[in-house]
Amino acid sequence: METKNGSEKLNDLNNQLENDQPKTFISQKGIAITLEDFNSQLTCPLIIRGSVSGTWFFEAEFTVQLVSDKGTVATFLARAIEDNWMTEQPVNFLAEYDCTQCPEDTNLELRLQKSNPSGLPDFDDYVSLPISLKGCRPS
Repeated sequence: METKNGSEKLNDLNNQLENDQPKTFISQKGIAITLEDFNSQLTCPLIIRGSVSGTWFFEAEFTVQLVSDKGTVATFLARAIEDNWMTEQPVNFLAEYDCTQCPEDTNLELRLQKSNPSGLPDFDDYVSLPISLKGCRPS
């Protein structure tokens, strides 16, 4: 799908609209999270690719949640796709969700949350993004 200005196209892997450039979001504590092929209107199955500082990972993973106004819809993991995740440098990750628990209401919040094995609030960090999810299988 091409727009008037040619800036959007269809992503065959996930049937999502994508911008030509990755989008960067800033977490609550100022960490840059770059998401590739990201658009606020996503389709199922949900595939999220991006990069974030290796400090966000514990055992090469961090948590992703889908949240509705009624609470948490799903929790799944983003996994480092590189072996060098123990760094302060950006590390590429992949998160996938099959949408088996997706609600009929598809106005959701995508929450990427830093791993915090200590449980101490000082080490919590996250970014929340409003999304719309299409092609869900109702729970």
